[in-house]
Amino acid sequence: MTLRTLMATGALLLILSPVALAQKSGAGAGTMKRGGSIDTRPLPGRLDRSRLLPDTVLARVPGRADLTLHAFRQAAERAGQPADSLTPQGRREFLGLLIERELLAARVAEERWVWPARDSAQYVALRDRLALDAVLEAALTETARRRARAGQPPLEDRGALGVAARESALVLLAPRYQDDLVGRVAAAFDSLPKRGPEMSLGEQLRVAGLLPRLAAADTSGVLAESRVGNYTVPHLMSAWRKLNPLYRPRVEGVGAVHDLIGNGLFERYLREQAAANHLDQHPAMVQALRERAELTEITLFVQREVYDKIARDSLTLQRHFRASKQKFDIPEQALLLRMTLPTQAAAERMAQRLTDPVEAESLVVRGTRQGADFRERVTAGSDSALYARARSAGVGAVLPPDSTAEGWRAVRVMALEKAYARTFDEARQLVAKDWVDREAERRMQAVLDDLKRRRPVLVNDRVLALRSLPAEKAAR
Repeated sequence: MTLRTLMATGALLLILSPVALAQKSGAGAGTMKRGGSIDTRPLPGRLDRSRLLPDTVLARVPGRADLTLHAFRQAAERAGQPADSLTPQGRREFLGLLIERELLAARVAEERWVWPARDSAQYVALRDRLALDAVLEAALTETARRRARAGQPPLEDRGALGVAARESALVLLAPRYQDDLVGRVAAAFDSLPKRGPEMSLGEQLRVAGLLPRLAAADTSGVLAESRVGNYTVPHLMSAWRKLNPLYRPRVEGVGAVHDLIGNGLFERYLREQAAANHLDQHPAMVQALRERAELTEITLFVQREVYDKIARDSLTLQRHFRASKQKFDIPEQALLLRMTLPTQAAAERMAQRLTDPVEAESLVVRGTRQGADFRERVTAGSDSALYARARSAGVGAVLPPDSTAEGWRAVRVMALEKAYARTFDEARQLVAKDWVDREAERRMQAVLDDLKRRRPVLVNDRVLALRSLPAEKAAR
C-alpha cells in the first residue's frame, strides 16, 4: 500500500502522512515519497523495552494515547485496506505512518496556534455538518421505527426516508405559505432554459448556473411562516446558490418550490434539535473535531518548519536546473488521436473514420469544445509498445484497433516530435515544483528524525511479526 493510495482514501484525519501535509499546505508541493518504517531495534547489550508492551498495544508514543491493535485495525479499514490483508512489512510501514502522525500531534500540542480565517471557517463548517448529520441520522431512524409501528412498508431508499422524515417535521412546523409569492417564484424558475443533450458541455454549465429573475419587490419577501420562523426569498436563493450547478434539480411548479421551502425549514428544525440535545458535546463529535484541530495545527507546523524555509529564488532554481537539466528535457514523443470504444466492431468503424485527416481534425475540435481532449502524447517511457507502433507506422497512419483495459482503441498518428532540451525559462515551473518536492522531503525527514529522538517510540515487534494479527476480540 503506497502513500498515494492512502491519500486517495480521504482518511486524512486519521492517517496524516507528509504527502497529506504537502497537498494540504497549499505551498505548491507535490508528493513526498517517504516510507513509514520506524527502526526500533535495541542497541547491543541493552534491554528491548518494547517487550514490556502488552499484546494489545502496537506502539507507544510518549505523551500520546497508545496505538492499540483495535485502533490499528480501524485506521487500516478507514484507509481502504483491512489490517489482515497486510504483510508484516506492510503493517510496519502503515504503523510508521500512524506513529509519525502521533509524533507531529504531540509536537504541535506544545504551542498555541493562531489559525488563519479560512481554517477557522472550515472548522466551524465541519462542526455544523457533523451536528446536522447526527441529528438527521436520528430523525431517519425514528421515522423508520414509526413507519414500522404503523405497519407501513419499509423505505429502502435513503432519499425516500429523508422525504418522509421531512414531511413528519413539517407537520410540527405547520408552515403557512404565501401563495402569491410562491407562485411568482415558481414562474421565475419555470422560465429558466432547460439543459439538453444537444448542448455542449460549456453551454450546459452556463445554463445550469443561471438564477431565476425576480421582480425587485419580491427579492426580500416572506415565502412561508412557521414555528421555526419565517422562510424568505433570500433564504431560498442562498440555499440554491450553494448547490453545485450540475446537480441542481429542475424546479417546475409550485409543488417544487414548496419542496425547496420544506428542505430549508427541515434543516432549520434539525439545527434547533442539535442545539437542544447538545450534540457538540457528544464523544464522537468531540473526537472528530479534535482530530480536525490537530490536522490544522500540524499543517501550520509543517508549513512553518518545512515549506516556509525552502528557498525559491532564481539563483537557487537555476542551480537545481543545471544539476538535473536532462530531467526537464522533452523526450521524443508521438502525438496521437486516441478513441476508446466498447467493442472491436465500433473501434474498427472509428478507425475507418480516422483515415480521413479532415474527419480526424474535426473530432479533435469537437472534443475540445465539449471539454474532452482525445489527443495523447506517448513516449518510449510512458508506453513503449504503443510508441514503437506509432513510430513504425508514421505520421497519418491509423493503427489497427487493439484491446485495452478500458475497451478497444482506435489510434491515428498525428505527429512525431523530436526530443527537445528546454531552457530554464521554459522549464521554470517544473524546476520549482521538483525543487520544492525534493527539498520538502529532505526537511520533513529531518523534522521527523528530530521528533523521534525527542520522543523515543516503543513498537511491539513480536506482534507485528506474527503471520496474522490477533483476533479483534483479543485486540480490545
